[in-house]
Amino acid sequence: MEKALWQWNEDYLIFDKNASELILKNDNNGALVSLSEAEYELLQYYAANNNYESVCRQMKDYRIEKELFDTLTDNACRLGLLIRADVHKKGEAKSSGLKLIAYFFFVRLITIIGKIGRLKLVAECKGNLRFYKLCSLELNNSILHKMAVSEGLQKILLPLYILLMVIMSSCLLFMPGAEIRFSGFGMTKIPVLWFFLLLVLSIFICLFVHETGHYLCYMRYGGKSNSMGLGLMFLVFPVMYTHITQVQLWQDKQRKIKLSLAGILMDLLIMLLLLNILSRYHKPDLFALLAACLFYYYVIQLLSNLNVFFPGTDGYYVFEDLIGKERLFGDSYECFKVFIKHPFAKKAPPKRFGHLLYFFLSCINISLYWFMIAALMTFPLWSNLVLY
Repeated sequence: MEKALWQWNEDYLIFDKNASELILKNDNNGALVSLSEAEYELLQYYAANNNYESVCRQMKDYRIEKELFDTLTDNACRLGLLIRADVHKKGEAKSSGLKLIAYFFFVRLITIIGKIGRLKLVAECKGNLRFYKLCSLELNNSILHKMAVSEGLQKILLPLYILLMVIMSSCLLFMPGAEIRFSGFGMTKIPVLWFFLLLVLSIFICLFVHETGHYLCYMRYGGKSNSMGLGLMFLVFPVMYTHITQVQLWQDKQRKIKLSLAGILMDLLIMLLLLNILSRYHKPDLFALLAACLFYYYVIQLLSNLNVFFPGTDGYYVFEDLIGKERLFGDSYECFKVFIKHPFAKKAPPKRFGHLLYFFLSCINISLYWFMIAALMTFPLWSNLVLY
């Protein structure tokens, strides 16, 4: 093992415990690692002093062979349970000051918003490029939490959903005079600030409804969750999420797929509601414009959420469950890094091509989304070239 100072990665926390092992979860990227209590204790002692003999003295009830010790610590470093102390401290020294200032102002902002809205908001500020958690909303004793734990209400939720879908579909198909029009685009004067604020607020309400589907389904199957959160995917796309950490321990594949699809079903319900509004409300005003923009947003949202090549979407998790593979994108990325170092390795594993293909297609999809966001943000600069 390389002669370096190693320390315990504090992102790994004890997630679950049973008679034979501990399950650790990386609070940053969601990775799971299982260890025996003896292995966990050994790594904690090693992280404290980086010395084999010292670990043996502290764990005198065990006979620890040097070869086994080296294998365990090497694997811990490879999995990220142990990290280089010198590199970690250098990175902290460069960015800790700026991070503390940004974190202080963000916490103050979250506190003010929480007081205004009478919400239990908690600043999270942790994650990585793929997914960064901003804040979470505590749901204890809320109406939504009481609904989720009510067995009677849970039994009627699916029939109620089907009934609503049938009613709205019937209104759209069979009501006389129903004609879908995007009359809001006919406005000649748009109060830009008010429209932008209403659109952002409406999108967050829709995101909340989407996550409500996940939350109710998760609680129905015995999950324990008391909070939802707001984050950024790839530091650009605002998303809401539900704390459903126990799902990684579920063995029932069908339940996991139902959980992923619950949010998509809520999206379909809202899309149908918007179509009904657009088919009956034909005035060229702000409400019609808001409904039209929300509908187009939902079309993009639904297509992207069903995209199996975009990590973190519901479609991605459904695909993972269907093929029985966890951390598909993460493993594909690791496979890509190995390929870059050893492109012509003779003993490449059979799954290497599949991982590389998936990573390549994911990069294309992620790049397209970045391009779409950049195009929308710079629309005023290039719109004249297209529209006139």
